[in-house]
Amino acid sequence: MKSLATNQRNDLYIGADGMLAVVRGIEAIKQNCQHAMQAQLGEMVLALDRGMPLCEVVWHHTNLAQFESTARQTLRAVDEVIDIPTFEVAIVNDTLRYHATIKTVFGLTDLANYG
Repeated sequence: MKSLATNQRNDLYIGADGMLAVVRGIEAIKQNCQHAMQAQLGEMVLALDRGMPLCEVVWHHTNLAQFESTARQTLRAVDEVIDIPTFEVAIVNDTLRYHATIKTVFGLTDLANYG
């Protein structure tokens, strides 16, 4: 697998070779998982039913079990993801935090959001 690389601000960038930067393998899968988790429900014009329902299940009516279920489903939908062995979620000082271990065709990787 390969994907266009993004930097810390989720912007595409030019690599050392003067071309758009690309990530491959497990790093591409991890990046695609991160983007899937950052997509808000209803924000994708051509896929209004996809995305994470943060407002509905985290901030308006906190239901972290529902968030975890949706997150696992979202991550499993990413190409070459096999399973999500662990997923931990909490709200700390009004900040959503999660950590997922993702089993891919290339091995294990971790994805975390600490605010």
